[in-house]
Amino acid sequence: LRLISANPGDLQVVLDGILAKATQLCDAEGGTIVVQRGDLIRIEATHGRVAAELKGQEFPAARPTVEARDRRTPVMIEDVATLGDPVLTPLAERYGFHSLASTPLFHDDEWIGNINLTRFEVRAFDPKIGGVLQAFADQAAIAIANARLFNDLADSLARQRAMTEVLDAVSTARTDLQPMFDAVAHHAHQLCHGASAALFVRDGDELLRVSVSGTMVSFGGPETQIRISISDQDPTLAAAAATLQPIHVRDWNDVPPDRYPGSLFRGSDRRSSLHIPMSRNGSLVGIVAFTRFEPGGFTETEVALLQTFANQAAIAVDNARLLQEIEQRNTELGDSLELQTATSEVLRIISAHPGDLRTALDGIVARARALCDADMSFIGLRDGSTITMQAAQGPGTDSLVGREFVIAEDGITKSSREQGVPLFFDDFQNVERSQDDDAGEAAREFNYRSLGVVALVQDDKWIGNLFVGRGTIRPFDPRLSPVLQAFADQAAIAISNARLFNDLDAALERQTAMTDVLDAVSTARLDMQPVFDTVASHAHRLCGGSSAVLFLREDDQLVLVAGLSDSISLDVPGVTPRGPVDVDAAPNSEAAATGLPVHIRNWDDIPADRYPLSVLRASGLKSTLQLPMLRTGAVVGVLGFTREQPGGFTDDEVSLLQAFANQAAIAVDNARLLQEIEQRNA
Repeated sequence: LRLISANPGDLQVVLDGILAKATQLCDAEGGTIVVQRGDLIRIEATHGRVAAELKGQEFPAARPTVEARDRRTPVMIEDVATLGDPVLTPLAERYGFHSLASTPLFHDDEWIGNINLTRFEVRAFDPKIGGVLQAFADQAAIAIANARLFNDLADSLARQRAMTEVLDAVSTARTDLQPMFDAVAHHAHQLCHGASAALFVRDGDELLRVSVSGTMVSFGGPETQIRISISDQDPTLAAAAATLQPIHVRDWNDVPPDRYPGSLFRGSDRRSSLHIPMSRNGSLVGIVAFTRFEPGGFTETEVALLQTFANQAAIAVDNARLLQEIEQRNTELGDSLELQTATSEVLRIISAHPGDLRTALDGIVARARALCDADMSFIGLRDGSTITMQAAQGPGTDSLVGREFVIAEDGITKSSREQGVPLFFDDFQNVERSQDDDAGEAAREFNYRSLGVVALVQDDKWIGNLFVGRGTIRPFDPRLSPVLQAFADQAAIAISNARLFNDLDAALERQTAMTDVLDAVSTARLDMQPVFDTVASHAHRLCGGSSAVLFLREDDQLVLVAGLSDSISLDVPGVTPRGPVDVDAAPNSEAAATGLPVHIRNWDDIPADRYPLSVLRASGLKSTLQLPMLRTGAVVGVLGFTREQPGGFTDDEVSLLQAFANQAAIAVDNARLLQEIEQRNA
């Protein structure tokens, strides 16, 4: 026990000590300790006259070993020569031992090996020493379990230290990545005990070896610069590059000749290999390659660790490339500080006004105008076949905000998107197509001559354009292209943030409204007016309509019970307190008669003789939605909404308003049921 506690991670020392004590105390002349390795047993320790050359060799389990395991007690063999065991008898003849005592090792009810003691004459072991042998077997089992635990902890600590060093190297790397490459290769090689670890970084159609630890196959030393064609030179590298998936060969001797033909590893002294691609955003950055002399490959834990190293290396490479691009842009511009300051200001505006798109866009166009030394700057957002100006800066440009322009098929707004880069025109009014261009009208009105335009792109969708203009022919320097692109990217971020913020805000507002409606329904008994008022109020507010009205059905009549309107009187004929249930009379009457929604997106598209009793057409309203309130298949009322603009209501709005209609129908049905109960009680 003192030996075990003094050497918790040195299993060899402990097993040698246990075997020596057991051999001495049991009057044996030699012995071995074997440990299970799958279907085989491996000799981990030898003592006495048994040849040390047996250490490390693996054999199938002999009959005494199996019997001791199955019986869970020591097995004594007076003379091994009489057994005729195909494994043990040849060993006995070779090394000259006869009597044998084999004791099983168990830990947590799992067999892990045996202690075998031998005598070189026929002198059987006394069965009474079985308890002594079992005591030594128990100590050996404890030692093996402790060593495994200690080594697992030591490996975990080593991996943690290695990962910390790699992360430190990645975090401090900017454009000089060599320390990071060397750290990854070194730790991968040391932790996974391989023959080699090498990092290759993509350079065009080639892989450039940037670091190596250990010895590579068919390559020079660490100082030699190696370039490998991705597609031609080695098929394992090519496969990893093409699939962006690890290529793991556990034994090259088992790989068919037509699999990875011509690989540098086939026929080499390396039996297993692992190639892990380094990728960012679906693109190959490089490959980390590992080899081992022995077959079996790498464990899942090792693969996971090496994949983490590869991911960190890919991040560092990607960051370095991004920094190089930024520094190159800054060098070309010569005023990077001003650009960064302006960008920071824009980001602060966006973060300070997450739902206020107008303020964010105003800030962007103001700074774009200043940094590009333009007389005017404006942003237009695309809506189908038109582009609407949302923000503008410059003398007299206030009138431009809100204006719509039809997007020309070969206009500059579409061209900037198709070409994917900012476009600059020395004198736009002399461009052949400027008179018919979507920007031509604004060009003539504000008399701008030199023009720059860049597309706003979000999730690979064209959503608008950023323009900068000068009133005189003073061409923009093409080196301003990154500046203009940066502001376009910020504008796209602002639009995305505003939409997300407003979507979240709208979702919260809808949830609050639904809660209010449900509360009103749950507390309503016979007085339905609070429910009707709540439904009408929230529907009117959330969907931004002109009016929201609620009718209840009484026999063949619709009775107005609640409503809100910004544009029409609820007391005029057609929206009267009562109306017929008739398919042809009015949209709400049709919804009540058919039990189906009636959605008119534009009254101008409805024949003049349709819905003769409806005054919605004459009121100037352009769209309406009438939703039947249904309970058990019967229409109990109609919820109606209107808008001054054509286009109707979106699917999300229809779903929300239908939910309101359903809740109102439940409340009405509950009230009628209560009335019937009270009548019966009376």
